[in-house]
Amino acid sequence: MMKMTEVPTTKENKIRRWFAARLETRIDRLWLAAILLCASPVHAQDELPDIVTDERTGVRIVFYDFSKHENDMKSRWRNGVVEVVPAKRKNRRYYKRYAKRALKQYPLELIKKYLRTLYIVEEIKLIFGSLSIEPEGTYDSERGAIYLTTGGVRYDSQLNTEDIFHHEFSSFLLHGYAHLFPKAEWLALNPSDFQYKSNVTGSGKPPFVPEEPEFYFQRCVPGPHAASSWENDINTFAMQLFRARATPMGWRELPLPIDEYPCLQKKLDLLAAFYRRIHPMFTAEYFAL
Repeated sequence: MMKMTEVPTTKENKIRRWFAARLETRIDRLWLAAILLCASPVHAQDELPDIVTDERTGVRIVFYDFSKHENDMKSRWRNGVVEVVPAKRKNRRYYKRYAKRALKQYPLELIKKYLRTLYIVEEIKLIFGSLSIEPEGTYDSERGAIYLTTGGVRYDSQLNTEDIFHHEFSSFLLHGYAHLFPKAEWLALNPSDFQYKSNVTGSGKPPFVPEEPEFYFQRCVPGPHAASSWENDINTFAMQLFRARATPMGWRELPLPIDEYPCLQKKLDLLAAFYRRIHPMFTAEYFAL
């Protein structure tokens, strides 16, 4: 015989729903309390202030909108308009980690000699009349400062941030140790009809459309930016030197076809030798050459 199911009364249904709601609310509150208990200290710890200091080098790492402070600006920027998107607080711990890693690639005495402040922001926009520029990075030798932009945390942010740092810091070394750099040998690797010129980077008028990569490799430069000036050429190769150290596969991961274009390898060798003359730490093994 089938057992008959008792149908709850309206009053019993109300009581059950009340207890169920109370229980659900209590569980939700317990979960919320647990989440807040675990997350709050980490969140507070992850948010860095506007300025932190690298313990090893003493370099100030600045995340704020430096355009609001005249003393933080390059002198020639004061003739134009500078717009800055400061580093988001949630990203600053990542940026500090990238900066520390980049700084660690150099002997302490070199960093202390040239660099005092490292600005890391999301974006920089420079406006001079009708000209608008959004640099990924730049430097100010007078103030001992490097300015980097990140564009926000992405999967490749670490490499990009470090690349820009090495790109800019190589200018300090190039000017500080110009007497050690083999300029004649470097220029001799370029084709006889090649000239560095700014419109190769797209800054000329009318707007320039970059050529295919082979166009630049055949001229012994890594790309349009490197083709714009002798200093940018060296900066770009410096970036590649240090990127090889930061990637698991080393030279095999670089976007330079050094086997197909031996002149690219020769420039890398010349630059590594230049770094070695500056400091014995920069051995061939250091750069995995």
